[in-house]
Amino acid sequence: MVHIVNMQRELKDGASFALQLRMRRRLKKLSLRDLSAALGGAVSHEMLSRYEKGIAKPRPEVYEQLCDLLEIQESAAYTPVIAMDSVKFRRSRWNLPQKELAAIKALAVEHCNRYLKLECLVGECLEWQSPFTRAEQRRLVRVMKESKEKTALMEEMADSLRVRWQLGSGPITSLSTLLERKGVLICELPFLNNRLDGFSFVHEGKPIICVADWLNRNPARKRMTLAHELGHILFPEVDADMDSDKEYCIMRFAGALLMPQAEVRAALGSEPRRELPLYMLLELKHYFGISLVGLMARAMQLKIIDWEQYSDYNRRFFKQFYAQPAEKQLEDLEPGHPYSVADASSRFSTLVSRAVSTGVIDARAAVERFGVQSDETLVRNLL
Repeated sequence: MVHIVNMQRELKDGASFALQLRMRRRLKKLSLRDLSAALGGAVSHEMLSRYEKGIAKPRPEVYEQLCDLLEIQESAAYTPVIAMDSVKFRRSRWNLPQKELAAIKALAVEHCNRYLKLECLVGECLEWQSPFTRAEQRRLVRVMKESKEKTALMEEMADSLRVRWQLGSGPITSLSTLLERKGVLICELPFLNNRLDGFSFVHEGKPIICVADWLNRNPARKRMTLAHELGHILFPEVDADMDSDKEYCIMRFAGALLMPQAEVRAALGSEPRRELPLYMLLELKHYFGISLVGLMARAMQLKIIDWEQYSDYNRRFFKQFYAQPAEKQLEDLEPGHPYSVADASSRFSTLVSRAVSTGVIDARAAVERFGVQSDETLVRNLL
């Protein structure tokens, strides 16, 4: 997965168009030379670079061309935006091309700016308060460095979170709704690469999780992505100090949060098993809302099955998965009926509808500025 951290707001209003220009160019996957060619050579790539650095400003006619070509809204062009170059990506295990990563980054920044502006318009900003203090996080890292049982500590943190958030021991019905109620912004974005599920970052103390909108067709996979990113948000100290083990520790936290150890052992037993029947896995999948691969990983974590059994299942599953056409891979291709309980975020569109219904903006402005749906659909939903 790709993760983002340390996003900061650009405070200089004069640099806002420069940031918007750079963001939209990268979103379109254009180099400076590509953009110069698209303008018919009217502006050199060197001058475009000066525009993006805020050293120079385009002439009115060039400004209009750039806004049309890159679909920059003039009303938003000179408003402050989050500085894209302050967003740092962790290395992706899928090694996506740099142009594609830049486009993904730009898309996330653009949508997050819309979301933050919308919150201000409506006057409903989420408030986040971490359930764990910084002292607890630092202590966790210190103990994990001294302990050989790092993953057991992550199990404890997941159990502790369930207690602090009063979640009980059963399945979490909607993780999206839970996280939004706790103050996490969830942005569902049209990532076209089926290997990129999501990433997370913190902006001015506000945690934001960006997930691929195609995951709504595979909610079991989406729930694990959300839980995983929550782990990165809750434990930045682990993220910073435990490079070799951090991903496995965060995965252990996500699995323990969605599938508490006591519940899994009650269903599968505590002793090692030679195999896990498919009917049993499917039953647990529809109870917890977790994919079969996730369930096998959880059983392996709890030593109900061994690494060899898990690896064999994973190899067979991925061979079947990646043999499918790219579009088909966006769906739940596991055996049995797909997990169909929706876990989608609706807060963004709800805020747009509220802004229109209260007269803060009109329906056409909602479509132009926030791009949620057509005027006719938006009005019909309001009625």
